[in-house]
Order: sequence, then structure tokens, then C-alpha cells
Amino acid sequence: MSGERHSEAPEAGPVAGFLAGDGRGRIPGSLPVISWREEDEHAFLDDLERCADSTIELSRRGVWHGHWAELSPAAVGLDLRAELSDHAALHLCWNDARPIVLPGILDDAIHRAPDEIAEAFELYGELGEDGGLKRWLKRALPAAGPEWRVRDRRADLFDAERDVEKVFVSRETAGRELRDLWWKSGRLSTFEGDDSLRLRISFGLERDDDASREPARQRAVATLAEAVLPGASFVPEEPSLNRMLEILAGEELFLTQHIAYWNAPEGGALFHHDAFDEPTEGGQRGVLYAQLAGRTAWLALSVEDLALRVSEFVELLREGELEWVTEDLFPRSADLDGAVECARDRERLVRELALPGCGRFAGLVNRGPEFTDFLANAGHAAILEAGDVILLPNYGLARTVMHSVFCADDEPTYAISAALRQARPDVRTDLQAALSRGRGKRKSNGNQSRRSTRRRD
Repeated sequence: MSGERHSEAPEAGPVAGFLAGDGRGRIPGSLPVISWREEDEHAFLDDLERCADSTIELSRRGVWHGHWAELSPAAVGLDLRAELSDHAALHLCWNDARPIVLPGILDDAIHRAPDEIAEAFELYGELGEDGGLKRWLKRALPAAGPEWRVRDRRADLFDAERDVEKVFVSRETAGRELRDLWWKSGRLSTFEGDDSLRLRISFGLERDDDASREPARQRAVATLAEAVLPGASFVPEEPSLNRMLEILAGEELFLTQHIAYWNAPEGGALFHHDAFDEPTEGGQRGVLYAQLAGRTAWLALSVEDLALRVSEFVELLREGELEWVTEDLFPRSADLDGAVECARDRERLVRELALPGCGRFAGLVNRGPEFTDFLANAGHAAILEAGDVILLPNYGLARTVMHSVFCADDEPTYAISAALRQARPDVRTDLQAALSRGRGKRKSNGNQSRRSTRRRD
């Protein structure tokens, strides 16, 4: 696995001291990320220049989210190899529905198949044309086998503003035909400067069948995606990745309902989760996101950790800090009082954040640069390079990974995500029950992230 870097302990400096602050979180496998401002102290900026591998400036849909620095493991004394070898700690992280990065685990696959990455960007161009999805499927489907065909069924668009094209396909095997499988292309947003696209494969009724556990259709769309979607076969063909998934989840998993993403400048995703309101047993185990070209920047943390950070941030507002943020988000005192009341009730806050768009806190969690800085400096940021994978484990609405994504490149990027489901849902239930009783907790952050709360002039 790439990213197996280690180093001697560095000289202590302002950056190392900041990283060692009480309550700072960490995404295992990722390089540390912190935010910075031009008005930071000179000593801090000088030390940051020494420690940084790279810096990025974040903007999404016209909203500026600040500067991030990704730190060199050698400069901050981080041993990624040791961290990724601690399977017990990673297992606990997975069980607590906290994100995990596997750096460079698909590097070899990408290097072996550069033509697939080129094909992905050719497909991106074609999807932007009228009828492009159907034309591509008619060319691509023969590679999946003679049992597949494109249907002429008329397809209504679920989201009239963002959906571009939907095409049904069918598969006939052993005298049985699956007729409600489909592909859909769409935009990630309606923002004029965002050229991001996505391509999704699934089945049945959108939303109603998203959480379906019907194995024949789950397997069918998985087989088709791996046969024709550029790069989709990289994950199932990477033994080290599949071994790691089984170690973390305690059972064999497979990928299905793939989505290809072309995150372009100004693109990305607002805070959300991928969980369903369903019983944990037999449900979706999470999402795997593989960065195959370009870079994306992430905020990712469990819904419980997001609740902790939201409550900390709301308390800062209540104490009178960040007056401009309070004026924007909670213009009436009653609005702030209501947010404080909700934020102090952890179970209620988790339920609120699990609502579509994060409920009443949508404006706060997507606030840039202040809350973005706050989360980055609390240890919940990561930058994915081509070849990296991020795992987003899931056990339902109250125990899932919340995440927000930014394009961190000057050109469109390419990635594939897929749902993780049990390969054999009837086994290892005893292990899952035991794991659910052994979950870890994170202590309050105190005032760790306050240096990130200054206003940008």
C-alpha cells in the first residue's frame, strides 16, 4: 500500500503543538490537515511552510471555504504504516462509524490501466451531450455479455433541475429477466459555475428502493458496473483492499449501486450521510469512495462527532464570538436560543443532523469559512489523491459518517463510490452484535479549535 510513510519525531514547533492539542480528532490513514489565514502569526506560518506538503484554497458553488495545508508525515512525526497496521484501532473506528482513509491502495490498479481513466473523461464529455448516456450504453453493454440490452422504456426524471438522462436496461439469465435496472446521469448542483456530473446505476423506484436488500438486483447492477464503468473493477480486483474491508467489518462485503463522480471546480457535496432508516441487521454497511483522478477535499466524521462539534460551535456563538456568523445564521435571538437548546440535547441534535440537509443546522454545517475551518482544525479533514480510498461505515441514521466534499483541483476529477453490503447476510451476526456493545466514545474538544474562528476581511 502506498502511503506507508514513517519518520522520527520532529522538532516541536507551533504546528506540532497545535496538532497535539486536547480533543483534536483524526481520520486514520490521512495526512493531517489544518486551515490557515494570511493574518496568522508569522512564527506559525513559517513553521507551516516547513511542515506542509501542499496547500489548497477551497471554494464550492461560489462560497469561499478558506485555505488548507496538508502536512508532511515526516515533519509532524506521523507513522502511517503503524497506524494502518493497528487493525484493532481501525476496527473500533469502523464500529464507531468514523471514516478511514487507505492511502494509495489503488495506485497499482490505476498505473496498470491508464486507458480506463482516459475513457472516464471521454464519458464525462459524452454525458454532457443530448442522448449521450444512451449512446454510451449501446456501445458499452456488449462488453457485459449478450444477456444485457438497452430498453426503449420512457424514463421520467426524478429531479427535474439536476437530472440529465435516465436509461433502463435489462438482463435475462436462465429464463428470468430483470427489467427495472437503470443508469442515470445528472448534475451535482444548479450553480452556474459548477460543471460537475455524476452517473449512477441502480434499480427499482428511486428513493423507495434505494435501501432494497433484494440480492439478485444488487448483484446484477454490481456486475454491470464492474463490466462497463471505467475503473469500477479496480476495487474488487485489489486483494489488499478486500482483505482490509473484511478485517474492519468482520465479514465479507461486496460493492453495489455504483456512482461515478466528476467533481469539477466549484463542485462537491454539502454535508450529508448515506444511511437509511432501516434495521441495522442486514442493512447497508457503508460506502466506499475511490479517488481515481485528481484531488478532492473532505470533511468527514461520525454523526455523533458532528453533534459534538456543532454543540461546541453553537456555544461559541452564544458566548458572543463570531457575531457576523450569528447575524447571518440566527438573525433573531429566539433562533439562536432554539439552536442552543437543541445543541445541548445530544440525542435530539443527532436526530436533527440526520435529517435531509442536516435540518435546522444546514446553514451552520455548510458555513464557510468559519465552520469549515473549525472542523478542519478539530482533525476532521482529509485530502484524497488519485489512488486513495475513503471508507464511510454505517449502522443507521444514529451511527453513520457525515461528510462534505470539495473539488481540490483546477480540472474535473474522477471517482467512484459504491454501497457496501454483506456478501452473506446470514453469517457473523454474533460478531456484529458483540461489536455494537464495544463502541468507543470521544471526549469533548474544549476550546481546541478556537484559532479557526476569526473573520475573513
